[in-house]
Amino acid sequence: MAKRKRKITKEEIAWWVYLAMMIALVIYGFRDSAAAETLLRAIRDAFSLLME
Repeated sequence: MAKRKRKITKEEIAWWVYLAMMIALVIYGFRDSAAAETLLRAIRDAFSLLME
């Protein structure tokens, strides 16, 4: 019996991209915390608008 491939949705891709960006910015935050904080806030706000 063959397994069916699961369909990947746009929302799922957006969530994984968001997660990857957040992890990258947290790592960047160890180097420059002030800049990383503003970038994290801007990306969080932008993605919250996109996800609605």
